[in-house]
Amino acid sequence: MISDKILGHSIRVILTVGVMILTGAENIRAAEPSLQENIISVQDFSFITFNWQITGKWNKRVEIFEIDCTAFGTTDAALSLTFPQMGRDDIKRFSLSAENKTYHFTYKPPFKENGNPYNRYRIKIKLESKLGTHTETTELIGKYAPLVGIDDPRASSKTEKSIIGVNVHFSFAPRNIGSFAGWHKYRKLTDMIADAGIKWIRDSVGTEKSDDGKLRVKPFVLDWMHYAKKKNINIIALIDMSSNETEEQFIERCRTIAEAMKGITDIFELGNEPQNFGDWRKKYGGTWNGKEKDNSTSEWVKAHLKYTNAGANAIKEVRPNAVCIGLGACPPTNFRAITLGLSKYVDGVVDHPYSFSMPPERVPYSWRNEKRDGILTGDKNGSFVGLMLSYINIFKNTGQMRSLWLTEFGWSTFWFNGDNEKEMYAGFTENSQAIYLIRRFIQCMAIPAIKVACQYDFLDDYSSNKFNPEANFGLLRSDYSPKPSYYAIRHINSLFAGYEYDNKVIVNVKKAPLHRSMKRNILINNWDGAAINADNDICAYGFSNPEFTDRRMLAVWSKLPVSDEFNNRTVSIRISGWKNFCKYPLAVDIITETSFDVPIKIDGNDLIIDLLITDNPVVVKLFSSN
Repeated sequence: MISDKILGHSIRVILTVGVMILTGAENIRAAEPSLQENIISVQDFSFITFNWQITGKWNKRVEIFEIDCTAFGTTDAALSLTFPQMGRDDIKRFSLSAENKTYHFTYKPPFKENGNPYNRYRIKIKLESKLGTHTETTELIGKYAPLVGIDDPRASSKTEKSIIGVNVHFSFAPRNIGSFAGWHKYRKLTDMIADAGIKWIRDSVGTEKSDDGKLRVKPFVLDWMHYAKKKNINIIALIDMSSNETEEQFIERCRTIAEAMKGITDIFELGNEPQNFGDWRKKYGGTWNGKEKDNSTSEWVKAHLKYTNAGANAIKEVRPNAVCIGLGACPPTNFRAITLGLSKYVDGVVDHPYSFSMPPERVPYSWRNEKRDGILTGDKNGSFVGLMLSYINIFKNTGQMRSLWLTEFGWSTFWFNGDNEKEMYAGFTENSQAIYLIRRFIQCMAIPAIKVACQYDFLDDYSSNKFNPEANFGLLRSDYSPKPSYYAIRHINSLFAGYEYDNKVIVNVKKAPLHRSMKRNILINNWDGAAINADNDICAYGFSNPEFTDRRMLAVWSKLPVSDEFNNRTVSIRISGWKNFCKYPLAVDIITETSFDVPIKIDGNDLIIDLLITDNPVVVKLFSSN
């Protein structure tokens, strides 16, 4: 049931619809059932608000809503019904004068032909007056709509494969005190993670000495891990690394954790951002990126690499089938460590590709940073995809293909107070955070080498202190209320369930014109001596579902920074390899889950899809015509 829940009223109307396909200049009408024949069920609606009673009854015979409005006071109002369409929605407006007391209207949803049986049309019913605004939403559901995944939350227990994860700090909060006290309610938070269909969580594994003097994993850590396991959530066990611990002590801790995690997890991450944590630079000396003045590698990088190799070897002795991942420094440091000799037992390399103050398609590592880093990483433009591909290249060049594990990235929703002008992070709106996370997750899905991508972090830390960047990365605020990003990730998990990147299809963006006022040039004029330019292009990726060969999906968005300034941009996409998937196309806004019909053309063996897109990423769902 969907409602703004004002005054406790809510409504739900259910209909079923037909289909139209556009091919070239011709309209081909399939022998589809009528709208009336496809109706599943219809529920009349009624609500009272701001001195008006609004009732609607579905007249099945003529396929219209009959709407009656009655005034109980002297307040005039306006009633509107909004039908979702690509671009500007279709809106019907009616003026209500309290002096007249009663009105009777009819409303016919503006379907094209018989509508789309895969769509889930949401009609907004809004009453506005000087007393306020009240909105209800009614749904018209096609008989095949459940196959699309709209408004169908998919729990982690029902998700077999997914790269989407989040960071948690359960291990920081065995008691409900301190800066991380909110994490103490690990069952509540784990339930919310599971309800959103998130498949991975990452947290550190604390150890202690038991009464007999033996090292053990802290009981509280095992408690939350067992609970997450029951929810069918995969765990990345982070083993912190400190230069103040001997290599022998570290090896013992790795073995203890690996033994204790049997039946819980097979994934072990060695260390976390050694340039920042573990006193590696303090003890051994060196720069944050591992480059010395003569372009030699800092001693701390070598020492950390030695511990990493030793830890991976120790874990594999205890758990031969375990997956060891590590390094976790910035890209130039990781590249140096890989070249120096990373153990064959380190199966995957960890990177934290924060975009800091930029959109997700940009990172502050590129060929322009060669002077700073003493090594080439990424590509000439500083693109996220370019950075990932440069990792794959160095894996090939060093003789062992490894997987990529992006165990941290995110966008903070803090407020700028003027004191942090030169900090790396910018404070983003909650809506922008949601959009950027979705864009990053989809790009990660399109790079097979990436095994997991974990957002940082699930819950705001430090009581959501509004001027602290570190306190506002959460999908939830510190009072456990969800931000838009929580719902957006829940949406993507339902819409993408079972889908994988399709490397056989060819997707070409043929046209993506921008008005000259919409084009962006420099994002940041000087980041460590290098300028970072905006990306004015379009992202478009194709996905297929191995379990269901009769459906395909296209993900599309603009790489521009979120502005909410302009209505839209236009995009024309040519698809080669999906000729038979021209039936019942519809698009779903991943942020709002609003869906609308999309025209499609067939040009020889190719499909052409023309879209009007806003700031929000969309997926176009396509179905086989066979």
